[in-house]
Amino acid sequence: EQCAVHVYPQLEQHLPFVECLYRTLPMGGHHDDVLDPTLFEGCAIQSQLNYELLKTCRQDIGWELQKKAASATPTYHDHVPWVELNHVHFDETSQDFVQEICKVYVANGGSHPICQEQ
Repeated sequence: EQCAVHVYPQLEQHLPFVECLYRTLPMGGHHDDVLDPTLFEGCAIQSQLNYELLKTCRQDIGWELQKKAASATPTYHDHVPWVELNHVHFDETSQDFVQEICKVYVANGGSHPICQEQ
């Protein structure tokens, strides 16, 4: 995710990738298992992002981006993904991720095809 945001800084570019990962990767609890790279590649292809750019970013600076994100994370966040919308914690176990993101995004003037499907 950090490399997607770094390589594709516009929300319209990386949001579909993050949403795909949210649907595809195992959520909840702590996972130390190595995840199948084809999951990431599939989301990149589906989101029309260049997987090779993301993979190179991960290999070159992925850990540094992760540490930077961790240092910017408030200490009261006790799990990931931790999402706040307008400074309010988003409960990923009981709310629809894309629907809630789109609601806030559109309310603030944003527009994206994925939000039109909601």
